[in-house]
Parts: sequence; C-alpha cells; structure tokens
Amino acid sequence: MLNLGYKYFYGEGIAKNWKKAILWYRRAAKEENSTAMTNIGLCYLHGHGVEQNREQAIRWFQKGIDKNDIGSIMRLGILYWDKKSYKRSVECFKKGIPHDEPDCLCYLGIAYHNGFGVDQDFKRSVKYYRKAAKLGNSDAMYNLADCYLEGDGVRRNNRWAKFWLKKAAELGDNRAKKRLEKLLLGG
Repeated sequence: MLNLGYKYFYGEGIAKNWKKAILWYRRAAKEENSTAMTNIGLCYLHGHGVEQNREQAIRWFQKGIDKNDIGSIMRLGILYWDKKSYKRSVECFKKGIPHDEPDCLCYLGIAYHNGFGVDQDFKRSVKYYRKAAKLGNSDAMYNLADCYLEGDGVRRNNRWAKFWLKKAAELGDNRAKKRLEKLLLGG
C-alpha cells in the first residue's frame, strides 16, 4: 500500500496523482505504517492532494512519532523550530537520539549552544555536535569547529577546529571552506 502511494505521489510507472497517493497512504496508515503517517503529514503540510492544513500535519506527525518514526520526529521538530517553539522542538529532537539521526543531534547542539528551549550548556552542545559530526553532518562539523575556535564547551584548539572545518569543506560546506582558508592564512 505504501509503495503504491509512492508510485502515485511521484508518478513512477503510473500517472502522478496526489489524491490517489493520499488514499493509499491512508490505507497503509490504518495498518499502522508509520512512514505512511509521516507522508500524510507532509501532504497536509504542503497541500499535496489535500487542502494545506498545518494542524492536520502536526496530528499526523504525532501519530508517526507515537510509532517512533524518525521522519515524523524530524518533520515535527523542524516545524516547531521554524515557529520558534524551541521547547517543543527540543522534545521532538530528543526522540531522535536513539536513532542516531544526525540532523536531530545537530539541532540539539544548536539548542544547547544558544539556550533555545533549554538552559544554555556549551558542553552538552559540543556532545551533540560531535556525535552528529561523526555521523557526517557538515553543519555540526562547522559548529563544532566554531566551538574549538571560541572555547565554547571545549578548550580552544585550532588544530581540531581546522580538522572539523576541513571535514565540512570536503562535504561541500562553503562556509567551512571560507573559514578554513581564512584560518590557514592566519586570520
């Protein structure tokens, strides 16, 4: 059912039809398929095949979260983050920790670094940045390098800062490339 929903949503082998995709996603959701719940939430969020409705999107993401779906965890966390409802966002992202979801971990690092929805805690922010960076998140690599440069939660260490900037730059992070060039030129 979920696969048929995908086929209709993306027009893979059949004519693209978002209304039919929603129909198949709903059938899969009735069978407790958490990915289908996330997809329905996304359809409501963006108005694909249904009237755009943020409250319905939240409702479907919450159903996915109740089934421990990482897609729903991320989507609802970002939705709350964008609304600057940081406390609720952090609650969502914390549910992503057991999944080792790098974006959840990076957002948690940002939240603790800046005191968004939590008490500011540089050491905890470094912990989340480091874990996300090791999982390949270039934003976390950049932010971790910044912590090493500023001494936020760790001892200042240009060598480690350059290491993480280089890793982020290798992944195509232009901010990291520019900052690394500046560091290498002594700035």
